Amino acid sequence: MNSNPNGTSVGLWNDFRRLRYRESLREAKLVKTGRDREVRFNPGLFVARRLMKGSRLRLVVYSPNSIFWQKEL
Repeated sequence: MNSNPNGTSVGLWNDFRRLRYRESLREAKLVKTGRDREVRFNPGLFVARRLMKGSRLRLVVYSPNSIFWQKEL
């Protein structure tokens, strides 16, 4: 997200990932709790956008708890 000085926000890019597929989309590696993990995101096709002076970038990471998403087991 890009937050402009006037308070408006513009989404720049989004991605949905399962942590178990952090190294390969073909091979699942289960995660043990209580340890930090490095996860690399490749934005793929990304169009350049000029940001206004004073703009802020926001990274939003969340774990959805919804009937529409399969739970990590």
